[in-house]
Amino acid sequence: MILPALVCSCWHFYELAPQEKSRLRTLAIINETAVMTSYIARLSYTVAVNVKDPETKLASVLVLGASIACTTGLQGASAIVEI
Repeated sequence: MILPALVCSCWHFYELAPQEKSRLRTLAIINETAVMTSYIARLSYTVAVNVKDPETKLASVLVLGASIACTTGLQGASAIVEI
């Protein structure tokens, strides 16, 4: 399910690129980037749950944590920009 959603997100970035800079465009870019980092979190979670190799599992858990932190930060930034 990530791949079709990724295509939609990439298309949304393509649509946003030619638009003039504005608060709404900034919000859209921040939110879409948060969506992309959540895709990374979902993918790394899948790897962490299904892989038996401890080193690969550790790496995917670290990526999961980093991507969740990025998503959280981006959503916080979105809330600040929206005010």
